[in-house]
Amino acid sequence: MTSGPDVYCKICTQTTDIYKRETITDLDPSTLPRTFSSYLPVTLPYLNQKYLIMFYDYDGSYKSDTYINGFSFNPADLTSYPSGATYSGDEKLSVKINFEWE
Repeated sequence: MTSGPDVYCKICTQTTDIYKRETITDLDPSTLPRTFSSYLPVTLPYLNQKYLIMFYDYDGSYKSDTYINGFSFNPADLTSYPSGATYSGDEKLSVKINFEWE
């Protein structure tokens, strides 16, 4: 019997990691949806910039992790939403982002 994936979320730009801290170990699909909450909130440095949210299976070294799924977003596109938006990477991934405007 194998264990489930050890999933973590990474928020970054094309060149800089902004968030990569929490790992949900042995993720069981029956426990979905899950919430990443450690070390949050994250302050995004620029309003009009493309950010990536990507999910990986931690394999013992961040250099060898398996990419699961992800998507990109630009906070400037969200200014008409008061506190959150739901994104779908594809039919297998849906992410709700809660945010505050400063």
